[in-house]
Amino acid sequence: MSTAAIVIVFSIVLPILLLLFFIYQYNSNVKDIEYDQHLITDKGLLEMIAGQPGGVVSLKQLVEVTPLTKKQVRFRLMYFQGQGLVKYSHDTRMKAYYSLTAPIDERPAPPLSDKPFLTVEDILTLFKHHDYQLTLQKICMNTGLPIVVIKRELKYFTKENIVKMLYTYGADGATTSKTYILEEPYRSNPDIFMEKQEEIDFELEELLEEEMVRVRRGD
Repeated sequence: MSTAAIVIVFSIVLPILLLLFFIYQYNSNVKDIEYDQHLITDKGLLEMIAGQPGGVVSLKQLVEVTPLTKKQVRFRLMYFQGQGLVKYSHDTRMKAYYSLTAPIDERPAPPLSDKPFLTVEDILTLFKHHDYQLTLQKICMNTGLPIVVIKRELKYFTKENIVKMLYTYGADGATTSKTYILEEPYRSNPDIFMEKQEEIDFELEELLEEEMVRVRRGD
């Protein structure tokens, strides 16, 4: 193989390898977020950010007031930003600061089940409580579930054409928030959602058990 051919192959293969490595690292870090919840939950971290003076905090400040390492805080903030939960700004020295994209709803949470997942009754209760528009932050603050768990379950509801996700974009074209609404016919008549309660709750419980098996295997 000529030198030119080697260079061409290398220029094609290297970006693919880097992309695969990035995906592996990202997925690994997302799993770590779920496992790190015993150190500080996503709900607790969001409350801590909101509770800082002016609702603004730097990575260094969060490291100082949480049991998380610098790497853990950095990726948790990156993940929150990617999910539209926090926004990023910087000073003249390019030091990053983070704040919530929306204020926390201080109302008491509605009564929910004690299941470690969102039941049909839970999701319907949350929709009614929040005027039929949900965000990851609202669900997290009301349930205490990790964002990765909430996303996994909302993905199921979206796949089943029960819930639809809407994106809101800022002036710069970046995603600023994600809102979930009910699909029809559940949007016009939410209570018919309850007709599927037994079937859906069983499937969600199976998804949770499958995830627990993967965790035990270290997948």
